[in-house]
Amino acid sequence: MKKILTAFLVLVIAQSSVFAQTEGAADVLARLLGKRAADFKLELVPRHSEKEFYEVHVKNNRVHVSGNSQVALTYGAYSYLKEINAALVTWEHTSLRLPKEWPARTLNKTYTPFKYRFYLNVCAFGYSTPWWNWKRWEKEIDWMALHGINMPTAMMGQEFVWQQLWKEFGLNQAELNKHMTGPAFLPWHRMGNINLYAGPLPQSYINQAKDFQLKALSRMRALGMHPVVPAFSGYVPEAFMNKNPEAKIYKMGRWSGVDKAYRTYWMDPKDPWFSKIAKRFIELYKETYGDVDHFLADAFNEMNPPVTKENKQKELQQYGERIYQSIQAAAPNATWVMQGWMFGSHKSFWSKESMRSFLSKVPEDKIFIQDFGNDRYEGIWKKSEAFFGKQWGFGYVHNYGAVNPVFGDFELYNKLPNLLQNEPVKNIAGYGVLPEGIENNSAVYEMIYDMAWKHQSVDVKKWMNGHFESRYGKMDNEMAQALETLHSAAYKSKYWWMRTQGGWGSYLHCKTPRLDYSFKGHPTDIALMEKAVRQLLACADKYKNIPEYKYDLAMYTSHLISMKAGYRLDEALKAYMEGDRQTYLAKKTIFLDGLKSMEGIIAYVHNNSLYKWAAAAEQKGTTKEEKAAFRKNALAQITVWDGYSLKGYASKDIHGIYANYYIPRMNMFFNFLEASEKPLTQKELKPYYKKLTEWDIEWTTKSKLKKERKAGNLVKAVAKIMNSTLFVEQGI
Repeated sequence: MKKILTAFLVLVIAQSSVFAQTEGAADVLARLLGKRAADFKLELVPRHSEKEFYEVHVKNNRVHVSGNSQVALTYGAYSYLKEINAALVTWEHTSLRLPKEWPARTLNKTYTPFKYRFYLNVCAFGYSTPWWNWKRWEKEIDWMALHGINMPTAMMGQEFVWQQLWKEFGLNQAELNKHMTGPAFLPWHRMGNINLYAGPLPQSYINQAKDFQLKALSRMRALGMHPVVPAFSGYVPEAFMNKNPEAKIYKMGRWSGVDKAYRTYWMDPKDPWFSKIAKRFIELYKETYGDVDHFLADAFNEMNPPVTKENKQKELQQYGERIYQSIQAAAPNATWVMQGWMFGSHKSFWSKESMRSFLSKVPEDKIFIQDFGNDRYEGIWKKSEAFFGKQWGFGYVHNYGAVNPVFGDFELYNKLPNLLQNEPVKNIAGYGVLPEGIENNSAVYEMIYDMAWKHQSVDVKKWMNGHFESRYGKMDNEMAQALETLHSAAYKSKYWWMRTQGGWGSYLHCKTPRLDYSFKGHPTDIALMEKAVRQLLACADKYKNIPEYKYDLAMYTSHLISMKAGYRLDEALKAYMEGDRQTYLAKKTIFLDGLKSMEGIIAYVHNNSLYKWAAAAEQKGTTKEEKAAFRKNALAQITVWDGYSLKGYASKDIHGIYANYYIPRMNMFFNFLEASEKPLTQKELKPYYKKLTEWDIEWTTKSKLKKERKAGNLVKAVAKIMNSTLFVEQGI
């Protein structure tokens, strides 16, 4: 009896140990599948030195998933669920169609070539996440694990540590209030681009962010992830500079044309203060959040280093070495993570020789360079001979400013396996995407992270059909034809250059109205896009009761309307400048009617809403004053940004933005033009811009938005707009 009891206890302990080993992955599946998660048996295989892998087979109606990491187990289970069209997890919707009996599928042992699969740009913590609650963060971390991500950028909660640090070095809270920005602009403060703007940052926000970061890091550790947290890059408060005049601190130039009142101050890494501050920051960070092993330090984001012409290479070498040493002093086993973005954005400064100098004194395995600009600044890794043998990762930005046109480049993402096999990619250790904003274009991210586990290119048409079959739960020839058109129409563009053409703005109506504008069309094929929408609409009888179909129909239609409206606006303004008032008025009416139609259609794109964005910001506040300040932060960021140089950078097509912002702004412009008996020139618009600036400021602070419009019959609304003058007029 004693032997039986002992054997039983050993079995219980062993089972408890196995559960503990797989608890992180099991918890993700439990949150996704509920009771049906018990049908999945997870086995964590000892890691040893091999790359991460997963393997899946079904036996006796149980899904057996083995892998050598928590993330591999989670991704393996998700791969099986997608394979049988039982689940698809996106930002906008979790599609679950769980069968009573699990189909007998075998997914053979699949390895990822990459040690790290990285995710999230530091800017996303301003453009997408500043108003999130813990429930939303929990969902995002689960999304990361399900998509095989193990190197998330984790920037929350650092202000709590900076606050402690600067107070230790003699600053008071009043001085820090003149240093930190408002929540929606924290990323650019952290990167050393701006100080003070839209601040101060309330203590309630600092404390809540600390609590979220503690929970997030705990969850990431349970999943075996490698969160990337901040380090000291050299930027100091103005008050610190004033109190320590002996320190070698530079007044940095104006970033992106932002007012000099918000300029930043950078300490030379050779100054004794640098290593002291850097070491103490990491010590305080670890005291607050526990052990971490990857620290992000970007000293020169979109700003050139202050070097002398005569000693440029030597000084760059010293800068790189001192930043690395400052991290090692407090965390000897840590890896310095840096974004390779600066090498592309300021490539005239960063010659091959300069990049080599900056990296030369850092050991190969003690740095990881995220070269994520390959959909815009392609070839930096080639220029640098794969970063001279340092650890690096290949990836993309895809999204800037959380703008939401429909675009991506599936052919580009599909080239990754060939890159690994045919190019000299020494010491490549990672892959991923670092979007400035998320919660749109989810199909792009599904493919990007699928490719992290592929060793050869895929059939893109077959991949798209499989993705949308998982999304809708079914597929037929009619839908497959629509998807083939959609692929050609929307998913062959690696960069949405329209946003920079003639000023910031995703579409022509998002840009500050001008008469000397530049409009050369759009990156994607608008004729094919119209064909794709009509084909999707023709599928309505069979798909109209599927929420994901309605979401997609609304998203693709709104994108098409915005492009079409741009051509009508272009025609109207050209007619105005030519003195053809009749054509101007007709085209203007068509343009405005197109924008008005958007509100009812894009209401189905439910996760993108002006009302939700503003409400989430207000909910973060603990006082009436904080709520008003946060709301102003939120509204300013997506419209005026800094009021001039970056105005429209984060523009987007979301429910509520037309009725409340774009249409009133365009009407102001049209009314100003029409008040003159003769056509005006751009120089004669100065009074309008003065009035517009005043209106913009009032708009970001006014207490009420127009009432949110309820979604109507989507299929009828799309059919109506597709037969309207916006589409039947001659021209594009």
